[in-house]
Amino acid sequence: MPIAPNRSLAAIGAAFALAALPAFAQAQDTPATGLEAAVDNPARAQANIERDADRHPADVLALLDLQPGDVVLDWFAGGGYWSEVLSGAVGADGVVYAQNARGEFAEFGNLEPLPMERNADIPLDDGSVDLVLLSYVYHHMHYNEATGEGTPETTTALLNEFNRVLKPGGRIAVIEHLAKPGSSRAESNEWHRLPVAALDEDMSAHGFVFAAEDAGIYVNPDDTLDTNWNEAGMSGNVTGMARIYVKE
Repeated sequence: MPIAPNRSLAAIGAAFALAALPAFAQAQDTPATGLEAAVDNPARAQANIERDADRHPADVLALLDLQPGDVVLDWFAGGGYWSEVLSGAVGADGVVYAQNARGEFAEFGNLEPLPMERNADIPLDDGSVDLVLLSYVYHHMHYNEATGEGTPETTTALLNEFNRVLKPGGRIAVIEHLAKPGSSRAESNEWHRLPVAALDEDMSAHGFVFAAEDAGIYVNPDDTLDTNWNEAGMSGNVTGMARIYVKE
């Protein structure tokens, strides 16, 4: 499966230049796509649609580069925001498993709730999943006092489970609040953020290699990356990461 090209920080300037073009010029080069159809799906919950401005679903879908028929595991799906969008992206022949989701999804024929007990094995077959999505989950997984600056044991067990259910070449996508470079697991935990170095370390230790990112999706120039964003009143406007790792 092709991996979407990176949009690194060095390329963000070009995006700002494009934004300065007249609106009609951009519209001529932006035909309706399957990504737009997934985002514009009228079956989506109104509460989820209202979050599009800060979640940037079309940009994230472009990075994920999902194909019709793909199988996706939306881990800790919450209110089903990404599950609903992903449902349209994989099409009628695909499946989205919404792990521990809250809500009703009967209108989405390919969206299957996946209730699980804490720390249980994932009830999916070996090598059955194309993509695992972790959206604003990993900052709860990268630290505990018992392991300090190492990977928590529960996280190790879960990453091993992801490795098991993913197909060869399957991918993990992580969307997270970004912590400043050089920050420790302990201090970033206090900020409810994630350092890229900690994520890279955990992924590489469990059989996943970095493949792609888009550093331009979630950017707030006023975010210092070293504060508790919730206490600072920055909800929905936090600089974040969107990174993809591939199973070796």
